[in-house]
Amino acid sequence: AEGRFRRAVEEFRRAIQANPDNPYGYRALARVRLLEGKPEEAEALLREAYDIAPDDPYVDWQLGEVLRLRNKPAEAEQMFRQAILNDPMFSPAYLALAMLLLEQGQTDLGRHVLRELIRIKPNNADAYCLLGDSLASGGEAAEAEAVYRQALEKQPKWYPAMVRLAQLILTSSEDDPLARMEAIRLARRACELTDYQRPDVLLVLCDAYAAAGKRLHAVEAARQALQLANESGRSEDAQLARVRLELYGSP
Repeated sequence: AEGRFRRAVEEFRRAIQANPDNPYGYRALARVRLLEGKPEEAEALLREAYDIAPDDPYVDWQLGEVLRLRNKPAEAEQMFRQAILNDPMFSPAYLALAMLLLEQGQTDLGRHVLRELIRIKPNNADAYCLLGDSLASGGEAAEAEAVYRQALEKQPKWYPAMVRLAQLILTSSEDDPLARMEAIRLARRACELTDYQRPDVLLVLCDAYAAAGKRLHAVEAARQALQLANESGRSEDAQLARVRLELYGSP
């Protein structure tokens, strides 16, 4: 990996030298610096790109993301808003601004940004999921469910919405056998769409089986999740799978 980073750095430095007025080279090199764990260098590069192209929404948004990572929320918000002003249809800036506002506890403003994005980009499933997450965390289960269902109407194969809806059903409809079966259907479909290769999705399927009293199926899903988590180094998912195996059966 270090060798690939070094080659990329050299390549993008040559691009900047060849065309110092093109912001792309600065943006690309900033991405590499972030991957190397050097956010301060990424910020410096993106500020150079901003000096060259302050009206480029990609530059505004990327600089905002780095400022957010560097715990500069006010400056990040300013850059995200500028990106939207420069291109009112630029979805990444809306999503980034909404996440920042929600993280800062500005729930109403964050939701407003997401609803505005949904208005102009009604097929943006990420916006629905973020809005649903905010509603669910605020105890507004019925509203969150409606938003997740809207996401699936727009994007029937958007597995994150399936997973979120299944989890919500499991926590809000515990005494409804039809709801539990729907949770199984949603989680199983999400597993199919991810080729049964995501341990976090398999854990939701495990929970859905367990809620429906299908203990053996729950154990099998947890075992699959544990194996995948161990193979991919996802220690948190592995621990969650072990907890479920302790609850529902032996590994």
